[in-house]
Amino acid sequence: MNSEIPIPHHQRTFKLENGREVSVSESVLRNEVHQVNHSDVFSPSGTRSVVVGELVKFLEHSHRPSVRFEWPARFGDDESLCSICSSITLDTSVHNAYNSTTGRLGLSVGIVLAKEVSLGTLRSLKRRSAECSLCRVALSVISKDPSIMTDTKVPSSEECILRPGLGAFRTYVDSIPVTDVFYGNRPGNSVRGHIQFSRYRQVPSDVWKTEAMSAVGNASSQQAAARLCDTLISRQNSSDQQIDFRQIRGWLKKCEDEHGSTCSPDRHKSSLTRDNAMFVVIDLDEMRLVKRRLSSFFDYVTLSYVWGGRNSSVTNNRNFESRLQKRGLVSSFPDLPAAVRDACTVVREVGRRFLWVDALCIKQDDPEDQASQIPLMDRIYSQSVLTVVAMSGEHAQCDLPGVKPGSTPNPIQRTERTPSWIFAELPPTLDRVLKLSKYETRAWTLQERLLANRRLYLTRWQAYFQCYRYVYQETYHRPRQIVQDERLFQFQGPGEFYFNLSHARLSLSTQWHIPSLKVDDGSSLIPWDQRSLIMYDKLVNELSARNLWDPNDILKAFQGLVSNMEASQAGPFVAGLPLRVLDRALLWAPVRGLEKRELSKDARPIPSWSWCAWAGPGVKHPWASYGLLNHLLDCDFRAHASYIQDFFLEDSGVFRRVDRNAYNATDKSQPLAVGHPEDYGMSLVQPHGDGGQFLHFVTQVVSADAFNVGFGSKRGQIGSQDVEGDWDLMYSPGGRYFVKAISPANEGVVATCVELGENGNQKGLSSFVYTKKNVPAENEKDPLPATRIFNKGEECGIVLSDEESIRHCFGGPQAAAQRRKYNLVLLSANCKGFDGVRCDPVVREGRGDRFMLYAQFACQGDYSLYNALLTEVVNGYQVRVALVQIKEDAFLEAGTRTEYVRLG
Repeated sequence: MNSEIPIPHHQRTFKLENGREVSVSESVLRNEVHQVNHSDVFSPSGTRSVVVGELVKFLEHSHRPSVRFEWPARFGDDESLCSICSSITLDTSVHNAYNSTTGRLGLSVGIVLAKEVSLGTLRSLKRRSAECSLCRVALSVISKDPSIMTDTKVPSSEECILRPGLGAFRTYVDSIPVTDVFYGNRPGNSVRGHIQFSRYRQVPSDVWKTEAMSAVGNASSQQAAARLCDTLISRQNSSDQQIDFRQIRGWLKKCEDEHGSTCSPDRHKSSLTRDNAMFVVIDLDEMRLVKRRLSSFFDYVTLSYVWGGRNSSVTNNRNFESRLQKRGLVSSFPDLPAAVRDACTVVREVGRRFLWVDALCIKQDDPEDQASQIPLMDRIYSQSVLTVVAMSGEHAQCDLPGVKPGSTPNPIQRTERTPSWIFAELPPTLDRVLKLSKYETRAWTLQERLLANRRLYLTRWQAYFQCYRYVYQETYHRPRQIVQDERLFQFQGPGEFYFNLSHARLSLSTQWHIPSLKVDDGSSLIPWDQRSLIMYDKLVNELSARNLWDPNDILKAFQGLVSNMEASQAGPFVAGLPLRVLDRALLWAPVRGLEKRELSKDARPIPSWSWCAWAGPGVKHPWASYGLLNHLLDCDFRAHASYIQDFFLEDSGVFRRVDRNAYNATDKSQPLAVGHPEDYGMSLVQPHGDGGQFLHFVTQVVSADAFNVGFGSKRGQIGSQDVEGDWDLMYSPGGRYFVKAISPANEGVVATCVELGENGNQKGLSSFVYTKKNVPAENEKDPLPATRIFNKGEECGIVLSDEESIRHCFGGPQAAAQRRKYNLVLLSANCKGFDGVRCDPVVREGRGDRFMLYAQFACQGDYSLYNALLTEVVNGYQVRVALVQIKEDAFLEAGTRTEYVRLG
């Protein structure tokens, strides 16, 4: 709209929500109106969430006495609503709400949906959106997810569902009453966005008539506010919106100026000591590639995106030298992928000169260049001033939303006004958007995103900016603080505080971005304690489930994170496993069925004992979850003891002893004796073309044919109905704190935490909170990758694999020679039984997550549950088949033998 918004020259006062009265001529509103009138760039920071909201509240309060709102209420007869939407029933909502100012739980009241509502199929929603305001907003929410609008696999029968929301921003502290929008009614479906509605039923209709505002001097405050509100809504619904780079620059400057070393890439430059490393960046001023020393202090931006599509303009040995020349990239610039060209625009708009893009800065046909640069990925991303994340791109040829006109086809926050209501779209929070993107399914993008200090996510929903302290987003005027750990909270009252579990989860979208693997003195050290072990488990679980264009790249896609952890003194990694905690790292199991990863013939084989050798829905470690093993075997997996005196790694034909974080079990003050391969009569696996990677050790072994899968009427296969699946460890406070209770609240689930006293009887107290997604009803009886094994008719353990895959390994009708190929190889033991308090209340959050509190005293039982590998003998060495948890007495009674094991 080109017409000016009329604002009276004399002062008009608007009463904001906090009670403060502001003058039109002096307030933030006037500045926002000026931007709307005089700027070609839409300014989302104020107009989307601040101005419209405050104006509607002003209009509400101006006419509140005129009409009462009768309960039970409906949206009511309204010429702007369809029959379905006008009949939607409403209710008042009173919930516990966490007050971030006081740190206490209070009450939050708002108007919400009375019950879940279906708006019908996508086709019917599109048809009704031509006439219905609420349907238009719902369609705008769904349309931003390309998987719904373009995926032919999406069933046409899926419906748009509106549900009462228990807090729009559950990753952060907030308590806004909203309606959640889902596509499909299956449990566990991701929320696509939210709708917030404001009622001004009391406002007389003539207030909205623009004719009354022809003369500025005759306009009342109410009429001026209404006209301003309509104009801003019209701007919000424009389909030609672009990013407000002034806002982006403001976010970046605020972080640089106020967050000090917390978010500064300089701290990585000083802590990582691999100096003299060179890398290549794009100089956008001179349009060429330039070489720089990675340890030098200069600002550059990195790009993280999904490969794919036509990309013929990569850097290679043939064009590298010419691209080093001034303007050497000019001729090929039009042929660069759209994501790269748009990233160049972003770099210039945020006032920077240099950009790093893997396709252009690493020679794609040079194995030596790749071998030198890929281990530097941690430094390249962590030392950049900003990482631009192409979140919504299906491949490199996709535009970055909001950079060019027309690249955001749907309005970021559609807002509709009816005679009685305003419906405003609220985009989902960052953690929700991550789950909806193809970007988050690719293996390479995981380390790129996690290693960055500051990330600018460009999505179809909106732009998000995340640093170590805050998440900023276009449609919300306040930054949302990332809560790092309980030490940031101030205690309210005698040793008690509240902690919002809904934003405390150990998710990769939040917690790993924080430098959490540091000891309290701030040194760069990974101590391999509970927090770091759980974080490693989540990294493995996340990466192992992601997709690769080239299966050979699995270790490369993990290399940046490995380099970062190794530089933080986590010790060496081999085949994706940290050697210092090798005993625990070997204890991985599939989430669902796995298959051997198919590598090219010329690729170096990955050993079977590494999760990297397998492809599928992901793997996890039993010590990082609760459910299957804890429930059926009554075991505490925190307590762990190894039966392997020495591990030796054979790598490319050379032995080396594995230095583990371990102590002498008989005398903690005495170090472990240092053994040598010849002490155990060990020899290299020969012949082997590339030398291979084998673990050599001596341990107790039993033949697998001593056990049976199932027995009589007792079935072997375990289903989710037996134990409700596995629960992921989400939160466990430090040793000083204890989770007293968990309860639903308006913005998620809140834990009541207490500070432990110094008296001795409390020192062993510990608490864990686990979470899991609800299992869709039709899959409740799906088989888990878990099978019971029996000895002499008694259940004695669990093989963490489905029954069909491992039945032939155990006792049964198969030939004895075949059975003798399979062994149970003892690795370690866990504590069996508990001496203390256990409780497991479960609460359900509005979006499908379940939370369980598990509390206990320190374990006092014996180490009586064994961790063993089911192995197969192949060509003189053994390969991993599955992980087994088996009771001690059953293992020993099967007839153990001491054996030298070569595990490949």
